[in-house]
Amino acid sequence: MTRDSIATQSSLSGFVAGTLIRVPRDNTLPHTIWKAIEDIQIGDMVLARSEHDTTAEHAVPVKNIHVQAPQALWVMKVLELIEDFSNNPTMPSDIMTTPSQAFWTCGSASMSGELESLEMTHGKWRSLHQLENGDVIQSNNKFFVVLYTAPLYQTEQPYLAWALEPQGDGYGLAYDLQNIKETGRITAQPMYHPDIENTAEGQAQYTPYLAEVYALSLENGHHYFAGTRSFWVQQMNRLF
Repeated sequence: MTRDSIATQSSLSGFVAGTLIRVPRDNTLPHTIWKAIEDIQIGDMVLARSEHDTTAEHAVPVKNIHVQAPQALWVMKVLELIEDFSNNPTMPSDIMTTPSQAFWTCGSASMSGELESLEMTHGKWRSLHQLENGDVIQSNNKFFVVLYTAPLYQTEQPYLAWALEPQGDGYGLAYDLQNIKETGRITAQPMYHPDIENTAEGQAQYTPYLAEVYALSLENGHHYFAGTRSFWVQQMNRLF
């Protein structure tokens, strides 16, 4: 199954359980400034931003919560753009979502991580499966360059989702969804995928990983921040 066919089979946006959503500071919460998406209730306040003002943040009430039937999952690996990256390198970050989830894109940059390489463009929403290497997405206060996006596939363990690395050859990264739900952190371990089926043309085939996902609708047309890096993501069911 190709990337495009997986993307078209999953038309709904959303995030897996455990994904952290940026909220006003609350010292009673386990993560203080984040709350797991599955724990958010209608009427809860989350930090959000309007696409008409891409710098201001506001506390906005949640209008609706969407729990989606199992959808295909993808992972996106990004790198924070910083000044003098070669002397102050940062580690890549991951976000796991459906291929239809949209992120605010605002330019392009070198995948070396240098902030000086950022070329700003008019911002717009683009779904994850449309993003390309070198595209720049925005968080609440930083810029990140996309290193790659990849579909997630099933493994022998039902809680492990696996992504083929760009180099291919059966080697990739395994993501523990139980750990994401418990900690809110998305981490990966190198893994060779043993369950390869070959097509008649000899190409490796994998089974897409499906999971229940959650999405939010907010009041006043605002859009929220998801993941520990607070990526700015589009609320549910906006056409673009």
